[in-house]
Amino acid sequence: MRLARFFIVIALVGLLLCGVVVAEEGVKLDVLVNTTQLTVHDTLEINLVVTITGEEQYISVGELMLPELVGFEVLSTGSSSIKSLKDEVPVVSRTQSVRCKPLAEGSCEIPAVTLDYSDTRSGELKTLNSSPISISVVSPPKGAGDYMGLGILGFVIAIVVVGSIYVYIKVQRRRQTDSDIEAFEQSAPEFLQDLEKMKVKLAHGKLTEAQSGLLTSLLIYFRKKYSVSETSGDARVIAERLAEMGVEQPLIETYLKLHDWNDSLKYGGIPRTEKEITNVLNRLREAMEPSHES
Repeated sequence: MRLARFFIVIALVGLLLCGVVVAEEGVKLDVLVNTTQLTVHDTLEINLVVTITGEEQYISVGELMLPELVGFEVLSTGSSSIKSLKDEVPVVSRTQSVRCKPLAEGSCEIPAVTLDYSDTRSGELKTLNSSPISISVVSPPKGAGDYMGLGILGFVIAIVVVGSIYVYIKVQRRRQTDSDIEAFEQSAPEFLQDLEKMKVKLAHGKLTEAQSGLLTSLLIYFRKKYSVSETSGDARVIAERLAEMGVEQPLIETYLKLHDWNDSLKYGGIPRTEKEITNVLNRLREAMEPSHES
């Protein structure tokens, strides 16, 4: 009796195991859509999915044809294939996709899709048919057109505003440039004349006057061209302000050098040599003349 029960249990376990590990072979056809109701502004996505369960070499599947879509404009098509295992049985999923847009409001239909396949071992031929899918193309929500019009109007206004700001900035920059040029044309010749006077003083051995005169002339040039109002005080602070106003760095460095020289002259009473003063004078002339000629 016990032996008979043992064989019955073994048989039941075997049947259960067979039910777990064996997957049904065959072919499945699905036609999927992202929606059945849309407007003429929306996009309809259709996916034709063929699922093959079992050894692919034993199953011959016919060509899957996309249905003829009446009342739709096809935007794009594509295909993909995914392989996996289900209960140790190979599964292949092939997808044909199409994106389309309705041409007019009303009711339309995605036709049924037919797929033929056969088992190459038995030669059995089978046919799968999907069901037609009804699609409803409705009017856009009330006010959607108005919102779209407002959006376009807002976009146009934004372009006009941005363009106006751009033109305004360009005009202001042009005016500033013209103003700088005018200020330079007024101040540069005077500064060059001052340099010539300092050159004459050097020729007559008046080193102290030439050295002090160079610093004075340079500060006057800064006031006229860059509207520098404060030129007394800490030289380093003034140099930082000059840099913020756009004064060329070589001119700032020359200003600091002349300032240091004049401090030494004030406390020591001895000017720099004629050669040193001449070198500074020549650098200042070179800084002025090329820009003035352009």
